[in-house]
Amino acid sequence: MRPDIVAGEIVPARLARAFEAALQSNVYAVLRLCREVDGIHGDRAIYVEEAVKFMARLARRVRGKRAYERLPHLERFLPNAMSLEQLFEGPHFNLMIRRPVSWDFAPFEAALTEEWLKSPWASNEDDRAIKIEPRQTGSCLFGYCHKEGDEALIVETLRFATLCRGD
Repeated sequence: MRPDIVAGEIVPARLARAFEAALQSNVYAVLRLCREVDGIHGDRAIYVEEAVKFMARLARRVRGKRAYERLPHLERFLPNAMSLEQLFEGPHFNLMIRRPVSWDFAPFEAALTEEWLKSPWASNEDDRAIKIEPRQTGSCLFGYCHKEGDEALIVETLRFATLCRGD
């Protein structure tokens, strides 16, 4: 078994493939954050809270409010893995998410963008503020999730496809 090098650590390739298979992400997004809003400087706790609110809004919109409310708490979010990066230089989320098969890419991209921009912490100052694209076949995004410390996976939003119904 040949290891993958991820964030300065060696991760067994089998573990990386298992994570990717369980997530089944088909959309990748980079969502930039503001460093300060109304005199309040952003920190990890604020950004994580915004990530959870964003994922709830997006899931409610994609699944429909009734379906969302009927699902058990841990099955409400769409399957995703989100990490926070560059907390002090240029904070942003890296998001791997599973777009439901009932949604085409363009409407899903529009919904994701609209729900993200509802956050007061969403940066929209230039064309690099939001980047959303279909996941490229064969790409390994495990490295974005395998970090420690402030720039780590946001476990409060983490959901895998095997735990969710109707996707």
